[in-house]
This record gives sequence, structure tokens and C-alpha cells, in this order.
Amino acid sequence: MKVLLIRHAPAENPDPAWWADDSLRPLTATGKRKFARAAHGLRTLCPTPDVVLASPYLRTWQTAEILHTTAMWPEATPARELASGIDPASVIPVLEQLHTNATTLKPGSELAIALIGHEPVIGELASLLLTGEKTRLAVPFRKGAVLSLSLSRVAPGAATLEWFLGPGTLRRLGG
Repeated sequence: MKVLLIRHAPAENPDPAWWADDSLRPLTATGKRKFARAAHGLRTLCPTPDVVLASPYLRTWQTAEILHTTAMWPEATPARELASGIDPASVIPVLEQLHTNATTLKPGSELAIALIGHEPVIGELASLLLTGEKTRLAVPFRKGAVLSLSLSRVAPGAATLEWFLGPGTLRRLGG
């Protein structure tokens, strides 16, 4: 199974005067424009995922919409497990279920899943999948960064890092 971990694109500043509910904080206009260019680069780098899951927060949905329209990825499905402040271990059962369903429906084919979330959850999830512990590996996820993992089985510590690129590199790949 391939898993792409994606941090949402640059969002507005977390000012409670403007965004009393942080889940409604949107991407900036510049963040949208730059991530659209990064999405072009991502499209050239990796195949389209089978499933896209995103935190229910507005900024992750806007990031998923850019990937849908620019990189031609599937529409996202909401995943509360990717919301800000959630324990990244809650994502493991979601991955297990997707893996089980894919193995049953498409035996012999490799499932590719994209997960769009927030820091520190997405970085802790990367550490958990790679090392078995959510804080063992510091993963510097910039806004719009993407990390690709390969999993032979769904379990903490079972992942292998394929690549990890920041948004600037992804934009350069997109031309």
C-alpha cells in the first residue's frame, strides 16, 4: 500500500478575532495559487491515489479541492481522524479498513491513499508509521509538503519512506 501524507496549503493566520472557529480558517489566496502549482508537480511525480481522506477543516478541504481540480485526484472523503488535535494512532484502523476492503475488491493490486491533515498530527502520523512511536522522529512538514510511504502491512513502524518533498520542489517539478 502507498500512503501520501499531505499538510494543507498555507492558510490565514489563526486570529480568533477573524476565525473564532479555527476549523473555518481558509487558505490564503497566495496559498491556493502556490499549492495549485505544487499539485501540477505532484501529478507528474506520482500516480493518482485511489482514495483521498481529509480533515473536516476548511483549509484541508480547499487543499483537497485543488488536488481534485489540478492533479485530477478523486474527491476527498471527510476523516475526523485527521482533524487538528486528534491522536494520530486513530488513523491506523482507518488504513486497516481501507486495506482490507481493497484486498477483497481488487486482489493483487496496490492501494494508494492520500491523507490531508494538519501539524502536528500529520508529522506524528509519519513518525508512528515509520518508527512505531509518534514522537520518535521529528518530521518538518511545511505547509503543502508531501511525504510518500510504502507499507507492506498496516502497523506502526511498518512503513518505508519513499520520498518527502516541500512545496517549492513540487512547484519546480510542475514547471
